[in-house]
Amino acid sequence: MNVYSQRIAIFLAAGFAAYMLEAGIIALGDQLLDTGPRLPRLVSFPLAVYFTWQINRKYGFRVVTPPNAAEFLRYVVSMSLGGAINFFGYITLTYADGFF
Repeated sequence: MNVYSQRIAIFLAAGFAAYMLEAGIIALGDQLLDTGPRLPRLVSFPLAVYFTWQINRKYGFRVVTPPNAAEFLRYVVSMSLGGAINFFGYITLTYADGFF
Protein backbone atom coordinates (compact mmCIF):
# COMPACT_ATOMS: atom_id res chain seq x y z
CA MET A 1 0.00 0.00 0.00
CA ASN A 2 1.48 3.36 -0.98
CA VAL A 3 1.70 6.35 1.37
CA TYR A 4 -1.33 8.07 -0.17
CA SER A 5 -3.51 4.97 0.27
CA GLN A 6 -2.26 4.54 3.84
CA ARG A 7 -3.19 8.14 4.70
CA ILE A 8 -6.65 7.75 3.19
CA ALA A 9 -7.18 4.56 5.19
CA ILE A 10 -6.03 6.31 8.39
CA PHE A 11 -8.31 9.31 7.73
CA LEU A 12 -11.25 6.99 7.14
CA ALA A 13 -10.50 5.01 10.30
CA ALA A 14 -10.10 8.21 12.33
CA GLY A 15 -13.38 9.56 10.97
CA PHE A 16 -15.21 6.34 11.76
CA ALA A 17 -13.75 6.21 15.27
CA ALA A 18 -14.73 9.87 15.82
CA TYR A 19 -18.24 9.06 14.63
CA MET A 20 -18.43 6.22 17.15
CA LEU A 21 -17.13 8.54 19.88
CA GLU A 22 -19.80 11.12 19.04
CA ALA A 23 -22.55 8.51 18.83
CA GLY A 24 -21.55 7.13 22.21
CA ILE A 25 -21.55 10.54 23.88
CA ILE A 26 -24.88 11.46 22.31
CA ALA A 27 -26.42 8.11 23.32
CA LEU A 28 -25.14 8.47 26.88
CA GLY A 29 -26.47 11.99 27.14
CA ASP A 30 -29.80 11.08 25.63
CA GLN A 31 -30.37 7.79 27.43
CA LEU A 32 -28.65 8.18 30.80
CA LEU A 33 -28.91 11.91 31.40
CA ASP A 34 -32.18 12.40 29.50
CA THR A 35 -30.82 15.47 27.70
CA GLY A 36 -32.20 14.67 24.27
CA PRO A 37 -29.94 14.26 21.24
CA ARG A 38 -28.98 17.93 20.72
CA LEU A 39 -27.30 19.03 23.95
CA PRO A 40 -24.67 16.23 24.01
CA ARG A 41 -23.60 17.30 20.51
CA LEU A 42 -22.13 20.45 22.04
CA VAL A 43 -19.68 18.17 23.86
CA SER A 44 -19.30 15.36 21.34
CA PHE A 45 -18.33 17.43 18.31
CA PRO A 46 -15.39 19.29 19.91
CA LEU A 47 -14.14 16.01 21.40
CA ALA A 48 -14.38 14.31 18.01
CA VAL A 49 -12.46 17.17 16.37
CA TYR A 50 -9.72 16.91 18.99
CA PHE A 51 -9.66 13.13 18.64
CA THR A 52 -9.31 13.22 14.82
CA TRP A 53 -6.61 15.89 15.06
CA GLN A 54 -4.56 13.68 17.39
CA ILE A 55 -5.02 10.53 15.28
CA ASN A 56 -4.40 12.26 11.94
CA ARG A 57 -1.30 14.14 13.10
CA LYS A 58 0.25 11.09 14.77
CA TYR A 59 -0.65 8.33 12.32
CA GLY A 60 -1.81 10.05 9.12
CA PHE A 61 0.96 12.63 8.83
CA ARG A 62 3.39 11.08 11.35
CA VAL A 63 4.21 14.47 12.88
CA VAL A 64 7.01 14.10 15.43
CA THR A 65 7.02 17.60 16.91
CA PRO A 66 4.88 18.16 20.00
CA PRO A 67 1.37 19.44 19.33
CA ASN A 68 0.76 23.14 19.89
CA ALA A 69 -2.21 25.47 20.16
CA ALA A 70 -1.57 27.25 16.85
CA GLU A 71 -1.59 23.98 14.95
CA PHE A 72 -4.78 22.86 16.68
CA LEU A 73 -6.42 26.23 15.95
CA ARG A 74 -5.60 25.86 12.24
CA TYR A 75 -7.14 22.39 12.31
CA VAL A 76 -10.28 23.69 14.04
CA VAL A 77 -10.62 26.51 11.51
CA SER A 78 -10.24 24.03 8.64
CA MET A 79 -12.95 21.83 10.21
CA SER A 80 -15.33 24.71 10.96
CA LEU A 81 -17.23 25.01 7.67
CA GLY A 82 -17.87 21.28 7.39
CA GLY A 83 -18.68 21.14 11.10
CA ALA A 84 -21.17 23.98 10.81
CA ILE A 85 -22.93 22.34 7.86
CA ASN A 86 -22.94 19.00 9.68
CA PHE A 87 -24.24 20.54 12.91
CA PHE A 88 -27.00 22.46 11.09
CA GLY A 89 -28.12 19.27 9.31
CA TYR A 90 -28.04 17.33 12.58
CA ILE A 91 -30.13 19.92 14.43
CA THR A 92 -32.58 20.15 11.53
CA LEU A 93 -33.05 16.39 11.36
CA THR A 94 -33.41 15.96 15.12
CA TYR A 95 -36.09 18.66 15.22
CA ALA A 96 -37.86 16.96 12.31
CA ASP A 97 -37.83 13.65 14.23
CA GLY A 98 -41.54 12.92 13.81
CA PHE A 99 -41.59 14.13 10.20
CA PHE A 100 -39.76 11.13 8.71
